[in-house]
Amino acid sequence: MVSPTYCVALAIVLRPPLVRSLRLFKKTTSWQPWWQGCLSVLAFLLLLPGCIPDPDSPPVSENPALDLASLQVQEGGQDRPLSPAFSPTVTSYVVSVSNQTTSVAVTATLANPQLARMRINNQSVSSGQAVGINLSLGSNPVAVLVEETAPSGQTRIYNLVINRAAPGSNRLASLVLSTGSLNPSFNGDQTSYSASVPFSTTQVIVTATAEDPAAKITINNQSVPSGQPSPAIPLNVGANNIVVVVTAQNGSTRSYTVVVTRQANVNLASLAVSAGALSPPFNKDVTEYQVNVPNETASTTITATIEQAGSTLAINGQPVASGQVFGPVPLNVGPNSFAVSVMAPDRITVKTYTVVITRAPSSNALLSTLTVTPGAMIPPFSPGTTTYTVINAGLFTTTANVTATVQEPNATITINGMSVDSGTTLQVPLPTPSTLITILVRAQDTVTTVTYSVTVNK
Repeated sequence: MVSPTYCVALAIVLRPPLVRSLRLFKKTTSWQPWWQGCLSVLAFLLLLPGCIPDPDSPPVSENPALDLASLQVQEGGQDRPLSPAFSPTVTSYVVSVSNQTTSVAVTATLANPQLARMRINNQSVSSGQAVGINLSLGSNPVAVLVEETAPSGQTRIYNLVINRAAPGSNRLASLVLSTGSLNPSFNGDQTSYSASVPFSTTQVIVTATAEDPAAKITINNQSVPSGQPSPAIPLNVGANNIVVVVTAQNGSTRSYTVVVTRQANVNLASLAVSAGALSPPFNKDVTEYQVNVPNETASTTITATIEQAGSTLAINGQPVASGQVFGPVPLNVGPNSFAVSVMAPDRITVKTYTVVITRAPSSNALLSTLTVTPGAMIPPFSPGTTTYTVINAGLFTTTANVTATVQEPNATITINGMSVDSGTTLQVPLPTPSTLITILVRAQDTVTTVTYSVTVNK
């Protein structure tokens, strides 16, 4: 607002040219009075608003002794903004704080502490002294009374309204299970989750933290402090609903639901094979096993027992009663895999144990029969005898017929370096009166060999 002195000065400055222009205008038709008059009127119109009071402007302080130099509201040492910004001539202010703010400090400083004294909410305070104000929900009025000490005793009140926001957050800041992971990952706006835990998990603990510390939390209808673990919640096999309800101070609620599925018991109580010992030894939580057996072990049986009644058992896809002997099952040389599957009563949950029985290859490199004709073989053939002589093959005989048969079908035969199938006759030339024939038998393990030698004499 402009002072009255400004308005008086304006009238004194603009009056002469304005009056002169009007007089000249009456006596002459010259254009000069026109522009002088127009300029005077224009200047008057431009400067006149400064003399008109602004109804929205703050009142001018009539007594500087009652002025405040500053007014502050602090929360945790941080200034909270006043609305409007502080001015000594403005006496009404509003400050907004969050719901979490339960108290503030109000500090008022006198512009002339030697001329006035001050009270805040009827409490006498020194200039610049902070006063703690406890806040209720909603509006909290604070009155700063400034009183002139002498001579008039006039007063002025600065009114401050501190608005503490009503609590309205019924969201969770976090949600954690002691076992298992939430799916999807937690988000305060997502209210439905699922989690899966193994059969061995018989209980779960839920820790829910509210965004608003003043909000209340119940977990399955049991009150639990925000951020604190719940009592252990028992888990049945299958789906278990856990409901977390957050209630804000304003009464609004939000429910979060977690479906924790405890897997059915699909464990074996025991597992054994007749072929040999499992490696590692059986443990219901271990699903992979190995058994190494010699070639002589040609078959095996399998016996499995389920731990939970009502589950079903299958071995290599064939239903088997719990505890029933399965087999005997022939064993091929090399790895033989057996899948022992347990299906829960829900017909969904399945656990498979795998047993791989590895049968060693044969080391049998013996012949079961050996014949060389014509002639007579001495001594008569025996698998353990490896050196022979054939006599009277015939003076003019040019070839000998050699037939060798292996004991173990997977063994191989070479006669004088030529591969021959077991039981097949090979004609061997007899170029000299005495000819050596060598029969090499190699076992299935490819390591063990036996060499039979036959000397044919014509």
